[in-house]
Amino acid sequence: MQGRKHIILAGRSKAALDVLERQLAGRSDFVCTLNQIVNGHTDPLYGVAELPDTLVLRMTPNSVDELAALAQRPAHERPPLIVVGSCHDAQAMRLAMQAGARDILSEPVSEADLFAALDRVASELRAVAAPPRNRSFAFVNAKGGSGATFLAANVAHVFTAVRRQETLIVDLDMMFGSLPQYLDVQPKRGLLEALSVVRELDEVAIDAYLTRHSSGLRVLARSPESTVTHAEVGADRFALLLDMLKTRAQRIVFDVPRHLDALGAMALERADRVVIVMQQTVPSLRDAARLNEIVRGELGVPPDRVSVLVNRYRKGTSVELNDVRRLLRDEDPMLVPNHFSAVAESIDTGVPIYEHARGSPVTKAIVDVVMQLDGQQSSNSRGFITRTIDSFLRN
Repeated sequence: MQGRKHIILAGRSKAALDVLERQLAGRSDFVCTLNQIVNGHTDPLYGVAELPDTLVLRMTPNSVDELAALAQRPAHERPPLIVVGSCHDAQAMRLAMQAGARDILSEPVSEADLFAALDRVASELRAVAAPPRNRSFAFVNAKGGSGATFLAANVAHVFTAVRRQETLIVDLDMMFGSLPQYLDVQPKRGLLEALSVVRELDEVAIDAYLTRHSSGLRVLARSPESTVTHAEVGADRFALLLDMLKTRAQRIVFDVPRHLDALGAMALERADRVVIVMQQTVPSLRDAARLNEIVRGELGVPPDRVSVLVNRYRKGTSVELNDVRRLLRDEDPMLVPNHFSAVAESIDTGVPIYEHARGSPVTKAIVDVVMQLDGQQSSNSRGFITRTIDSFLRN
């Protein structure tokens, strides 16, 4: 049985379920259980103690109640669903989507179509079970003071504390980097020292230059006692360091200074997502548009890897979202609302906002940003994402 996918075949017609079971009999990688819906029950999973890997629901013209019962279940209590039968009714189609249907197969269903649908679900399950690959994100201010450091620090903290992913944050401001203050940590040895000896380091030795936050987040930043000058740092050394850091974390967040140097440019070029942080002012919008052109044009970062984040967002300002969409060519900019008191207290105390003010709208927005950066948000899944965020904030 080890490695075999458990399939529940549910429906009201025993004869129809037997046909589906016979079709699957030739697949040694599936084990099937029949669950005939009888005695007035409508839930296809009624009496099921352990959720299957896939639920195949054989519909009848009166199966709307079964789909409604599935749709009412919490998302974590709904297995991937394949519907077999006619689903031309608009209400049934909506309920099938709400219940999480991966495919709808018309009868008579062929073995090839049924196997293909089940194989697609199995591939999805393998992808979810696979360990997340390394991903990196670079935050950069469009204009000084837009909040990129605060957002970078708190996004990295949520990756660690909420998503439970090994995360590293790198402060690339060699002269005035303040990121450690946002997390109340004091690096003893940091970025400049690591770069000065990077050719002698390995994936284990680099840990001596990382400062650990109480959440488990690791920080690589300039130490206050650093005697290494910025002029001594070469891009080739930074490239070696980046390759080394990829082996130490699932998520890497870069806080990139606005005045780009060779290191900042390399971080932007290599990041899976560049986040341009701006506010709703005309100067910030103009600078964001210029930075967007630099990132896309001069650095050659593809448009699908560049996002805009409007920080301290408020409705009814002179700079509206349509202005941002038009000038920065981002149809769906990320938004973090204004909540000055909670943010100021978080920064002054060095306590991440998720720990300091979990109920703040800024906290909820930052969790939402993390979900989007992790590729788990789309316009079709907004309701599910909102429920997921709310569950994080209640824990």
